Amino acid sequence: MLERKIILSMDSKVVLKVGAETFILFVSSLIWPMVDSYYATLLFTVSMAIGKEGSSASVEASEIVKKI
Repeated sequence: MLERKIILSMDSKVVLKVGAETFILFVSSLIWPMVDSYYATLLFTVSMAIGKEGSSASVEASEIVKKI
């Protein structure tokens, strides 16, 4: 971020560059990885529950470890 000049280092403080675009980029770079990880976890959980047709949604621990 320092190389792309989104944040600046001034007097031993880190500050955001003034501008709406850089602020949005900074906040989105913090939020999107968290959203992606929740999405991947949700998809994996749903795929484990739907994995076997006709069976219940319970899954054994050994099966989870094998799939991970």
